[in-house]
Amino acid sequence: MADPTAYDATKHEAGEECSSTNEGRYVSIIESVLTHPTHDAGLDLVRKGDPCVTFELCGVSMGTATAVTEAVNIDTEGVWWLDVESWFFAMDISVGQRVYIDPTTAVVSDDITGMPFGWALGPVTDGETELIAVKVHSTEWLFWVFWWFFQEPK
Repeated sequence: MADPTAYDATKHEAGEECSSTNEGRYVSIIESVLTHPTHDAGLDLVRKGDPCVTFELCGVSMGTATAVTEAVNIDTEGVWWLDVESWFFAMDISVGQRVYIDPTTAVVSDDITGMPFGWALGPVTDGETELIAVKVHSTEWLFWVFWWFFQEPK
């Protein structure tokens, strides 16, 4: 059986718009298929403001789920205050540097083995986790993979 979805095609026709506003910037994803930060207390559900990822789609949760079967709105664009870790290159993260989301933990960092998530709009000291503004952009992940593996040696 396929993953649950908030987009049931019943009573719709090909060519109908199914996005909400801002040309599909916001999408509704069932909580159970989201990877998001782990929370200490109670049932571990996505919370408003959590960076999250599912397969090749990433963004920031617009709300707090109350059940794993609940559809949660995810913003795939915008500028968000997020905790970002710097450790991968043993250098500080600079303004404008791409940041990535770990697909298994939803940690946002400079680790290029993660999924492209957006760009840092503030610096992060190497070895630290700091709250900075991040320009979120759900990127064309396969393009990134092809570029990474097939780039010409310099």
